[in-house]
Amino acid sequence: MKNIISSVVYGLLHSKFLIKIYLLFIAVMIFTTIVNFDENITYTSELMMGGASLTYVFNFFILAMAAGIICCEDYKDKTANFEIMSGYSRLKIYLARGIFAVIAADLMALLLSFVPVIAGNITHDWGQTIDFGDFMLRICLYFFPYMRVAAFLVLISVLIRNQYVLMGIGYFIMDYVIIRQEADLTLFKGMITGCDNIICLAKYDENLGRLPLKTAALTIGISLVMTGVYMFIGYRLFKRKDI
Repeated sequence: MKNIISSVVYGLLHSKFLIKIYLLFIAVMIFTTIVNFDENITYTSELMMGGASLTYVFNFFILAMAAGIICCEDYKDKTANFEIMSGYSRLKIYLARGIFAVIAADLMALLLSFVPVIAGNITHDWGQTIDFGDFMLRICLYFFPYMRVAAFLVLISVLIRNQYVLMGIGYFIMDYVIIRQEADLTLFKGMITGCDNIICLAKYDENLGRLPLKTAALTIGISLVMTGVYMFIGYRLFKRKDI
């Protein structure tokens, strides 16, 4: 299992396509953040109050791309066949690739979420519209819904086995998020999908209060449960499917 993970890590670190797209998204997010400042928005906290979507919309494409490259790319050259013939069980292959894909994609998306905040704070002051610590806590909690979405994408990758189709799904998730961010999400409606969960985390009430403990607890609990469910279903499918 360690050798499989090492092989996947090596491939990921040498994936020029992934690295170039990731750097491109960083540049796009920096540019988008800066151009959104105008005479009416002079502080980063003001921008984040109405435009927190800058911290998560593009990230779903990165989730899909990373999961697709890790889980699907080796089906093209039949590397997965060599792993089976080398004596690795399907469980070890799935866990090595699936868990690594979830963690790697999750961390890549989470790091991307900090880019608009960093870019905004470099070019403008934070201001007092919303508490900086509270906003950073909300971004850190993105980790759990991202993990949930990444696990779902790993499940889809078992069925599709095509990284480019998975990237297309990531694009449609981005469109879904753009549409849903204006929806009136209650606490429990906001927990239905990982995408809605992130939108719910980024919304402030009229009192600009701190993140409720209940929202944080549900985000963590439901995300962990659903991640486990998706990974289990993915393994059951992987166990039965020809490689």
